[in-house]
Amino acid sequence: ARFAASGCKVVLIEESGTVAANVGKWDHVRLFSPWKYNISERLLGELEEAGMYPAGEASPAARLELTPTGAEYVSEYLVKIVELLKLKKNVDIFMGTRVEDVVREGMIKKDDLDGKVRAGRGFLLRVRS
Repeated sequence: ARFAASGCKVVLIEESGTVAANVGKWDHVRLFSPWKYNISERLLGELEEAGMYPAGEASPAARLELTPTGAEYVSEYLVKIVELLKLKKNVDIFMGTRVEDVVREGMIKKDDLDGKVRAGRGFLLRVRS
């Protein structure tokens, strides 16, 4: 969301058809750390400003010391981030899409091992939907 707010092109790719579906395997389990260590205060402010927490629904800011379950983390934070990103014109979201490979444009793995040229190259993704 920070990159999207700065005008950068953002692409979000999720293999499943729902946000953070992998968390569904352990959604009843509490995270190891409280909300304050699992959220961005800046992003939380953007979510609140955008009205993602309607009246009567407490945002994680009200419970920073509590430890959320996987289900709470997804529904009360991650899903809301995706909803916020959907409002941005410079964000493309691809659900049900698997990333097969990520490479630097015009390079192979052993090219430019010190990274000077590699850093200036864009990424190419091979995806399957």
